[in-house]
Amino acid sequence: MWECRCDCGKTVIVHQQNLNNGHTTSCGCYNSEVASEREKEHGQSRTRLYNIWHDMIYRCYNDNRRSYKDYGGKGIIVCKEWKDDFETFRNWAIKNGYKENLSIDRIDSHKNYCPDSKTVKHLLEDLDILGFGKTKFVMDRGFYSEDNINGLYRDHIKFLVGTKLSLKFIRKHLDEVYDDIRMFVNFDEGINTYGYTVSAQWEYTQERPYKGNVIKNKRRMYIHYYYSIENGADDEQAFDKRIAGLCKELSEGKYAESHKKAYDQFFEVKTTPKRGRQVYYKEDAIKEARRYFGYFALITNEKMDAFTALHLYRMKDVVEKAFGNLKERLNMRRLLVSSEKGLNGKMFTEFVALILISHLDHKMKKSDLYKNYTLHQLLDELDVIECFEDANHSLRIGELINKQAKIYEALGVKVPTSSC
Repeated sequence: MWECRCDCGKTVIVHQQNLNNGHTTSCGCYNSEVASEREKEHGQSRTRLYNIWHDMIYRCYNDNRRSYKDYGGKGIIVCKEWKDDFETFRNWAIKNGYKENLSIDRIDSHKNYCPDSKTVKHLLEDLDILGFGKTKFVMDRGFYSEDNINGLYRDHIKFLVGTKLSLKFIRKHLDEVYDDIRMFVNFDEGINTYGYTVSAQWEYTQERPYKGNVIKNKRRMYIHYYYSIENGADDEQAFDKRIAGLCKELSEGKYAESHKKAYDQFFEVKTTPKRGRQVYYKEDAIKEARRYFGYFALITNEKMDAFTALHLYRMKDVVEKAFGNLKERLNMRRLLVSSEKGLNGKMFTEFVALILISHLDHKMKKSDLYKNYTLHQLLDELDVIECFEDANHSLRIGELINKQAKIYEALGVKVPTSSC
């Protein structure tokens, strides 16, 4: 056991093993700072899922917790992609069926907290059994891991995956083409976004336990970089406000312990008998932090232009949101049926509805309807149109207002009438 003094001034007793392996790097204040910053970024700090993530981090890294001895004290850690990013953990949890009455636990109590790298492999096996041999995967950054990407390459699966800009190979290629991205030839006026594609090499590895070796070679990969004008402006404004707030705290001597890392990163404070406390900006650090605002990236092993890739990626969000919306519209939240045939009928109805939603999204983009409606709002506008018929009369359509008729025209669909 060692008595250690943290940078914040607090003294704590720490096991020598935890100092040697890096499990303990502060008295716990660093984790509090990280949690505080995350809280501002995602706005999920009051949710149950955030508390689950928070407790998972603390019992593995804060040796002041009673439960630490059963987790961090035994060498249990949280994988970097979860530890550094609540959003990645949240995406994984939701994709894997998280519900408010469920908790997270490890299959093997001796292993670390990390996503099952076999998830994609199992899904591929299931799809193959179902006869979907040529499947393309469009996934958000919560699914990114070297194991998953290697698995997709190994099984010759086409993929399109969101990635974090902090990944070394993503940042390296971005820096190489940084000055070329925001050129007018790469600008899409419709979405106020610049797009640029880079051909790169993926360092592929495949372990072969049965032969006792590892295959290593390079696979072609395409990295699509984007710069969003709106997102960049919003990020810069939020950052500038934060810097101004931190500077005011330092100038007035109102230190917040959770901001210590940011103080050290962006400011230098000097105190002299004559001039008192003087706060100076670290301009290089601020410029570096602002450099990547508004940028995001997608990776794929299929050749396509940047905006085609972006459209496909955003379609994933459209379908996911539409799925939740259709559960309400088609009464899919309650799957109580009298027979398996009835259940299959409900599932097929939703499947067809999702195809129509995907086509509707495409038509809305082409006709600029998104300037006036979200997809949900457009469906609501048309959902109130009444339609009825009986055995003695043909189909009757209720009165359409001008706004509804214009929607049909914009979509290239004949305006329905009672004579149809």
